[in-house]
Amino acid sequence: MMRRNMTKTAFLTAGTLLCAACAAFITPGCGAGGPEVGPFRYEFTATSGTLLRGLFLPKEALDLRVTRDFCDMPSEDEVQSHLTEVSGFDVSRLVRISRLELVEMVVTATSGSFDVVTQMSVYYLPAGDPAGEVLLGTASSPTGFGDTIVLVPSDRVDFLELIQENDAYAGSECPKLRIEMAFDGLPSIDIAYQVDVVLDAYAQLSF
Repeated sequence: MMRRNMTKTAFLTAGTLLCAACAAFITPGCGAGGPEVGPFRYEFTATSGTLLRGLFLPKEALDLRVTRDFCDMPSEDEVQSHLTEVSGFDVSRLVRISRLELVEMVVTATSGSFDVVTQMSVYYLPAGDPAGEVLLGTASSPTGFGDTIVLVPSDRVDFLELIQENDAYAGSECPKLRIEMAFDGLPSIDIAYQVDVVLDAYAQLSF
């Protein structure tokens, strides 16, 4: 049903990081623990998959809840390592990623449509503490969504904080993602989809 292609990829483009490094040179009063610069908007494809029509037979209307392991969560070291070299210049001593705030997740039907989908929510369940779930985004439309569902978090979500919490977890479990969907009918065909994530990245100047 779902295929992940995300993460252990760069969260920030080289151009974004270079802008932050340049800002370090032109921002006045940059002492230790200097100012934060940003946001730098960054978009990437997080996952793709297929919602099989056969999951709904023989029902005509239902709610669907799916939980999947999210074992591809990067470490903070991996995230910060993308600062090591930008355009041949090591900026890691000048800039440190300080926040990765979720703006929205866009779910696009690449085959079929979401005409019968009336509600969708995605939750992050921390490893070892599933009760500490974080709502990543939610959307509802009584008449269906068409080709695109835009999931917007109701509260601030900082992916860097989630990464740091996962780094501190000493157990062997993976964090999980739970997807909840409501339908008012049966999809006419399988729905192939792609999930794109939009983040606002911030960098701390450190000199």
